[in-house]
Amino acid sequence: MAQNITLLGASYNAVPAVTLPKTGGGTARFDDATVTTASAGDVLSSKVFLAANGTITNGSLVVQNYYTGSGTPSSSLGNDGDLYLQA
Repeated sequence: MAQNITLLGASYNAVPAVTLPKTGGGTARFDDATVTTASAGDVLSSKVFLAANGTITNGSLVVQNYYTGSGTPSSSLGNDGDLYLQA
């Protein structure tokens, strides 16, 4: 959601992001994170995201796969935590 801001006495309405010059060249963009609706459980455990309160947050979602087959599974099938159902 865009924010109303005041910078050096001037007011700006509905600002979605601010881009500022960096020391040494280039720019840094700062976006409003309050639009974030994801929580740690919505994001993969190997990823990070910016939470609505502006903090860098680690995801906690673990994806498990389910395999089926008629025999003993190969040792190279799947990852720890996955399930194999013998039919």
